[in-house]
Amino acid sequence: MLEELVLHVQPPNGCAIVLTERPFSKPSDPNWVATVGPMGPDYTRRYTAKVAELRKTDLRIDWSEVSAMDGPRRIALRHSELIEEPI
Repeated sequence: MLEELVLHVQPPNGCAIVLTERPFSKPSDPNWVATVGPMGPDYTRRYTAKVAELRKTDLRIDWSEVSAMDGPRRIALRHSELIEEPI
């Protein structure tokens, strides 16, 4: 899901999108929160629209493979990390 979000937004160099584990509240709420640093208005529009879509379609992330480091589990990804991967 994070890769899908990053590929859709294509944030500027050095700007990571972060997913953070959210404590369980009710079954209809996602168990994650997305955050990102300052970006231009076009990036922000794409980010906001995609996060809204994912909050409806992808309520749950399996956090079991992510280790916690002094708080909730987090995953950060930059667009440059995805496009540098061999296809």
